[in-house]
Amino acid sequence: MRRTPRSIRLALAAATLSLLLSALGAVFSAAPASAVVSTGTAVGYSSSTTGLWIGTYRLADGRYGFCLNLGRPSPRGSDFSPVELRTLGWYSPDDAARLAYIARTWGATTDPNVAASAQLATWMITGLNGHAPSALAARANGKAASVQATATEMLAHVNGSAGASRGVAARVLLERGNDGADTVRVELDVDYLAAARTLPAGTHRGILTLDGATFADGSTSAEVDNGERLAIRPASADAIMRAAAHAEFGALPYGDSATVAHNPSDVQNLLLGSTASARAVADASTERPTPLPFQPQVVTRTSALTAAVGAEITDQLKVSAAGEAPAHPSAWGVFGADGGPYTPIPVTVRSTLLGPLTSAPERAAGAPADAPVVCEVSTVVDRGPGDYETEPCTLPAAGYYVWVERIDAADTAVEQGAGRILPWRSAFGVAEEVSFARPAAAPAANMRMIAPVKHELAETGGPIGLGGDAQSTIVLAVGALLTGLVLLAFGRGASLSFRQRLGQQPQPRHVLRVSRSARS
Repeated sequence: MRRTPRSIRLALAAATLSLLLSALGAVFSAAPASAVVSTGTAVGYSSSTTGLWIGTYRLADGRYGFCLNLGRPSPRGSDFSPVELRTLGWYSPDDAARLAYIARTWGATTDPNVAASAQLATWMITGLNGHAPSALAARANGKAASVQATATEMLAHVNGSAGASRGVAARVLLERGNDGADTVRVELDVDYLAAARTLPAGTHRGILTLDGATFADGSTSAEVDNGERLAIRPASADAIMRAAAHAEFGALPYGDSATVAHNPSDVQNLLLGSTASARAVADASTERPTPLPFQPQVVTRTSALTAAVGAEITDQLKVSAAGEAPAHPSAWGVFGADGGPYTPIPVTVRSTLLGPLTSAPERAAGAPADAPVVCEVSTVVDRGPGDYETEPCTLPAAGYYVWVERIDAADTAVEQGAGRILPWRSAFGVAEEVSFARPAAAPAANMRMIAPVKHELAETGGPIGLGGDAQSTIVLAVGALLTGLVLLAFGRGASLSFRQRLGQQPQPRHVLRVSRSARS
């Protein structure tokens, strides 16, 4: 017995395997994996005279469908695959939208009258194949008139203002009201065949997500109704608010999307009942000045801690912003159109010089109501935070002087951001704000000036001289003393000369010596 060579055996095995796989492929390719068989009629009527059907057909997976190709054989027993209606190219976009509306609205009905009417309305769109609507409605037997009337009403609704549509779109609006508050809302626009329009508020519910901003409760995601206006606020303390919103609405009953149970052979294709499946997604973003208020503050220092009466002094201002996020941004506020350019919000620092005071002022929250006012000056802070200097004020008399400042939103125009300025007022008696005016020096009187007596102030430890009246009194007293001594000497000399002329001998005398201390 001869043995078959090993190579031949392998070749035969490979051929057998190839044939087996080909056979199996033919079996499985005969019906696509997604194919569904039509099991027959579902909901509707069968003519008592012809047996012809008007209504829906049932698929093995439980779905119902309306016949699209009037005149073709029944779909019973045929295999169908799901195909998007628009891809078939059988109908205009508007007719596709009408059929999609019928499928969503009445495709799953279990009412025979509604099913028969919707089937008639479908044929009135796809083609009556030479039949009159009344002839097709007659398949409903005693319900024929009702079916035809209802089909006509259905088509009127399909073509009406809230009927068939080509699609739906969402719009996110990030808005700022006249009061400066920011809001967000989502609008849904439907492209109805009759006329495009925006849906009434509250028609649908979706998800809205924020970035760079939060809702009033601090969250960044929420379920919202279309048309619902919600307050939002910046998520940061920056002077510029950069916010974005993403909206998504699903399961919307709009558009021309519909599924056809399709068979390429000469049988009825079925418009399957469907649920709402359209989606509307939208995004929006904005860049604009933050609506949050800001707190300006000023650190001040007088230009001279001591000065002579009649001197001019100013107040040096270091302006900045302070606050705690998110209630108050730490950045200085700006104003301008969305997207820029932006300009710092101007504020006016009103400075008042109080004095003269008889003693160094003690620190307090506010100035005494009866404090004398030397002058008031205003400084416009129009470059944002930084260093500024007031106009000068003149010290009219000796004593203590102190600056006080305030900022009021009323000094800024509304369109320049007045509503965002928080008021500010300085404390009274801040050491860096106090100046002391020295009295003017007494003029020379052709004599040696007597040095003024010095005294120390317990409040400041700073030296001050005697007042002008005290110095004048000392100078006059010394002058009178010197004059008296001169006259006395002159009188003694004259008396001696007179006695000598009379031949009298001079008598012994006592000399009066007046000594002055080196200190005055």
